[in-house]
Amino acid sequence: MPYNSAAVEWSDAHFDQTYEALWWPTGIPVLRLWGANDRIVSQRAWSAAGFNWPNVMVREIPGAGHFPWIEDPAAVREAFREIALAVLAPR
Repeated sequence: MPYNSAAVEWSDAHFDQTYEALWWPTGIPVLRLWGANDRIVSQRAWSAAGFNWPNVMVREIPGAGHFPWIEDPAAVREAFREIALAVLAPR
């Protein structure tokens, strides 16, 4: 996987500490999916209450890292099936 350390350093110095989401979907189905063993991107920030509404489907793929769709495509496929059903469900 390509890795640009200069971009990571710039982001850390100028962006990561000050970024604040101005909007988060609260009415449409949302899928948050990641590999449980991802050592590249931390998922800690998503635990804040503002990101965990009833419309948010959280799926951690056990045993997968940064590329869960490669490491466990069946689990990712199932998560997308679930979100598709939520999108298609009558409201």
